Amino acid sequence: MKRLTVRTLIPFFLCVLFSGSVGFAENSDMRSTVYPSSMISVESPQYLVRYSCDETYFRFALGALGGTVENLWPELRVANISNLTDDQVTELAGKSFILRLVRDVVVHWVNALSPNLNVRVQAAADATAIAKPSDAEFYDIQWGLQQIHAGDAWKISRGNRAVRVGILDTGISPDHVDLAGKYDLDASINLSASDRKNPQDYIDRHYHGTHVSALIASNNLGVASVAPDVTLVGIKVLDDEGNASFATLINGIMYAVDKAHVSIINLSLGGVGELLTYRHHAEMLHQAIDYAESSGVVVIAAAGNNSMDLREDMLRTFVTTDEAGTLLVSACAPASPDGAVDLACYSNYGAGLVSLAAPGGSIDCAEGSYASMSDMVISAMAPAVARRLGLKNPTGWYMFSSGTSMAAPIVSGVAALVKSVHPEMRPSEIVNRLEATADDLGPVGRDSQFGYGRVNAVNALR
Repeated sequence: MKRLTVRTLIPFFLCVLFSGSVGFAENSDMRSTVYPSSMISVESPQYLVRYSCDETYFRFALGALGGTVENLWPELRVANISNLTDDQVTELAGKSFILRLVRDVVVHWVNALSPNLNVRVQAAADATAIAKPSDAEFYDIQWGLQQIHAGDAWKISRGNRAVRVGILDTGISPDHVDLAGKYDLDASINLSASDRKNPQDYIDRHYHGTHVSALIASNNLGVASVAPDVTLVGIKVLDDEGNASFATLINGIMYAVDKAHVSIINLSLGGVGELLTYRHHAEMLHQAIDYAESSGVVVIAAAGNNSMDLREDMLRTFVTTDEAGTLLVSACAPASPDGAVDLACYSNYGAGLVSLAAPGGSIDCAEGSYASMSDMVISAMAPAVARRLGLKNPTGWYMFSSGTSMAAPIVSGVAALVKSVHPEMRPSEIVNRLEATADDLGPVGRDSQFGYGRVNAVNALR
């Protein structure tokens, strides 16, 4: 039986507290108190356009103006275009077949990891490479898996390799000991601005995508995962700094559906923006999400970490949609000694928007620091990050984080288990099953903080 040395664990907190969030508030007080200052957007030299004519005519009209099609998604009648002057943009916008034309923006979706945020080191331990998830070295501190009753769910199913989960994030780490063999590397791809000309550069040099991956499926060496036997597909849409344009996200969703043939898409990047300014960007992103649902794919997104009500008049999350096959996930904290469960203080919420809650970890929002390492979420550390930090044997390190980015993949993993047991289920049926079997928290029924409740893996499979 193979032996594995599991390396020292280093918790990083602030690097992920606000991951998946972005603010464009006009009110400067709101920007300083609700949004982290690093969450900014910059205008792209490219445009997003929605058209009503056929593809051939659109390409002809754009070409006549000297423009270039960077990406075109005929199923959406949406395109990403470039090489137009301001006058040419105005002329194109005036065409009767142009429904929307907006300059694309590059959004900082997730914060970077900083070695200055190391807060504690835990002693290394040895782990035995065995197949039982509950025997993973750090299972005893994976309180989130115990909250969702994953142990009982594994008696029914640990997933099926035919079920494919697309991780649209900062990349993947197929060289990590807990992720080796978990990815379909032929289908994994880099669509981000990092080394754009190399589609095989899907390596995670950020940390976020690796941490998310091992929460869904792992080799059960250092950490157990929700659905260890499903297949992961890494679709790198965020660059090495955590940035992406709306066009890149649309491209990633369309690739996941049409090329990677995934059953579930995980979007741990629940950005929030000013409704009027960015409504057309969000509208075209929603078209791609709706297309995924109509193609048989469940889309699961993080609610974001701004401690805000998403029903505020001028603010919305970019990735939520009203389609029946999608889920927006808030984060809950560990249970208190009396068994009560609270919404994590950083988590966004919103009546009629949040569908489910899942364990995302706890932090001290007032102090901007974690209260206890054991209250956070442990998962794999990207070996590229471990190398950058000068850590020896970089393929076996783990780290702690908190955020709705950690909650969303827990739900994605449970959805993958349901799909494994019930491959005939449509997205809306999987979503209904997850909502109907959740542990109701807060007020009876659906509420603004927990939606229908905290996801329950074993109930979803019964």
